[in-house]
Amino acid sequence: MKVILKKTWISPRGKFYPPGSIFKEVSRTCRGVNPGRWFYYTTLNGYFGHLFIPETFFEIPTAEQRLLRKKRLEEREEHLRKHNALDLYRTKMGFI
Repeated sequence: MKVILKKTWISPRGKFYPPGSIFKEVSRTCRGVNPGRWFYYTTLNGYFGHLFIPETFFEIPTAEQRLLRKKRLEEREEHLRKHNALDLYRTKMGFI
């Protein structure tokens, strides 16, 4: 599988991949605790490397999982609001 990004993507670990980055699937791992896929990537800036994406990333979440995720996000934002860290969090994640 080969994928070319059309827009900016930030991985679940917070790494930034600009538009035009090319991802090629190298292998799949089925053994172990965390099955997934290994990708080799190159960017237009000349950066390159390997990236592991777990199989759970490719699954479509159920309605129950979406509600749980929404609830946890609200709890996280409430906690950050209490500690005056919401703006810092949003800046780090690229929302502002």
